Amino acid sequence: MNVFALIVGEMYPGGLCLHILPDVLWYDVAGGKSRADLRMCTLDNYLDICRQYDKSCVVELKAYYSVEELQALVEMIESRYDLERVIFISFHYDDLVKLRGILPNAKIQWLFKEFTDETIEKLTAARFDAAISSKILTEELVRQFHENGLGVNVWVVNDRETAERFVAWGV
Repeated sequence: MNVFALIVGEMYPGGLCLHILPDVLWYDVAGGKSRADLRMCTLDNYLDICRQYDKSCVVELKAYYSVEELQALVEMIESRYDLERVIFISFHYDDLVKLRGILPNAKIQWLFKEFTDETIEKLTAARFDAAISSKILTEELVRQFHENGLGVNVWVVNDRETAERFVAWGV
């Protein structure tokens, strides 16, 4: 996978704006404070940082990928990092299923913001853990996930009280 061929899209009121990776790497994520240390990084850089500080790494699959593209991604990560310390996440269930075929024992979390009657069935069938929006997570859902042997992660928690409540529920 040639990272310099990567194109990143941003939504603007007038439509989609496309950038190539070298431009994105210099995008100011510091809100105009012109801090050179706060810039986007490549996956290689991220893996190096995780290794240097002995951290697990979370890789989010943002788009739709072919099996070949996922295999190339896995090979690239495996060449630089311990796959047992990587958690793959995505909203794209089908991509995670393809990834499960490549990495039968990987830590995989399916991101979702709507809970349906099929959610737990799909999670258990694919051996994914739940990564659920904080806006819909309830203590009852946590109980259901745990009863089915599923791990639970929650995303977008912006205050201590909510985080402490989720921890008390076993998230």
